[in-house]
Amino acid sequence: MNMDVNEKIFELFDHIDQYALENDTVLLKELTHLDNEWDKLPEDN
Repeated sequence: MNMDVNEKIFELFDHIDQYALENDTVLLKELTHLDNEWDKLPEDN
């Protein structure tokens, strides 16, 4: 896995930590966003 992918993963989790943990509705929205972004990451071959 290259560094750009690692950085993106950490950015996504940091975003959830900052904006979503106090509100279940926001958390669900952010987890859906994370899932969509995760699917865009290149696969490690």
